[in-house]
Amino acid sequence: MIVDYEGTLASWGSPRSIILTTPQRAITTLTELTDDPANIVYVMSSRMPEEMERLFRQVNHLGLIAENGCFVRKPDSDEWSNLADKNRIQKWKEAVSPILAYFKVRSEGSWIEERHCSLVFHHGSAEDPLSAGRLAAECADHINDACAGHGVHAIPVEGALIVETSSTNKASAAATVWKWSLEAAKQSEELSRPDFLLVIGDNREDEPVFKWANKLEDAKGVDYTMTVTLGSQSTEARATLTQGVTGVLSCLQQLAAPAETKTAA
Repeated sequence: MIVDYEGTLASWGSPRSIILTTPQRAITTLTELTDDPANIVYVMSSRMPEEMERLFRQVNHLGLIAENGCFVRKPDSDEWSNLADKNRIQKWKEAVSPILAYFKVRSEGSWIEERHCSLVFHHGSAEDPLSAGRLAAECADHINDACAGHGVHAIPVEGALIVETSSTNKASAAATVWKWSLEAAKQSEELSRPDFLLVIGDNREDEPVFKWANKLEDAKGVDYTMTVTLGSQSTEARATLTQGVTGVLSCLQQLAAPAETKTAA
């Protein structure tokens, strides 16, 4: 199971919040899922690795995907794998930073956050949100046109514009953790090859993962795949959930329930 965090497991918090508030229901549900040795569960996010560690320190056996796929941590591990090219990231940051600074000056109340593998232009708290949103869209177009050769792209999300490397994303991270799961199954007498893949997300950053998961089933790489989006836009996901975060947690709780409970339900 690969589940997005912001807007999927938890509602979007303050854009200035270093540590978002994860609902206790989400922590409890993830714990119930990961306590079952038959489940392999990853939470993916645009947040940095150290933030993800703080957010989910209460959940044992949970895998983490940070900064939209640049960092991955296996369940029961303390070490992060960096899937991105540090030198290339530094070069495009030097090219993009002046562009973001220009649009920040034009959007009073906006601010720029530097993460390990990305830059984020936060405009949700700007004095004129509508104008700031239009400027963010203009900024995205400019970056995507002028800096494509640097291997970087800009993706608008709710209240922000994320500028990140285009060679690494949530789909490449998902493919990596899937490979790890297959290798672990081969090396273990107790673990079996995963036969079901569930991916849940809510925005454009999750679309590559939906596409990857669907192709995996089409190629007979897994018996069954379910891709679910909370968004209303055109999507690669095969199902849409309209109940938001509450609906996601309800579905996951059903999957975590004992077999006899599922049968009764």
